[in-house]
Amino acid sequence: MGLDASGGKLNHKYEYEFENQEGEKVKHSYIGVGHFEWRKHARLQEFMTRLYMKRYRIKNKWIEGDDGWYPIEFGAYNRMRLKEEDIDKLEEAIKTDYDEYFCDGGYLWGHQRQEDSMNWYREQDLEFVEYARQRLKDNKRVYYSCSW
Repeated sequence: MGLDASGGKLNHKYEYEFENQEGEKVKHSYIGVGHFEWRKHARLQEFMTRLYMKRYRIKNKWIEGDDGWYPIEFGAYNRMRLKEEDIDKLEEAIKTDYDEYFCDGGYLWGHQRQEDSMNWYREQDLEFVEYARQRLKDNKRVYYSCSW
């Protein structure tokens, strides 16, 4: 359990093959936002959460639930459409090592290892920026999606 995020276009088909307990190969597929995927990239999630909060005028990122406090979830289908100015801000955040986007908690997000994840995903984050710019230039949409 934990933060899984993806970015790119809608209706991207993911295909996986794995071996079940009986040793048989099983194919699985699903449709989602893609083709970029991140696992527990806390600073990217912090960036996207702040962007979401600003866009929808949300003041608190924490929501009280039955078992404690949880981070807000994105709107419909946990995805957010990104604009050109969002991609520009994301590139700046990446190039400054997400200095302004320290994750202050959220064990589901992997905040304990956020610097490792930031370094691990740096090249992929920059690839996503270029991919997003090209899609926007081609008048296509770009999304970020997350779940935990």
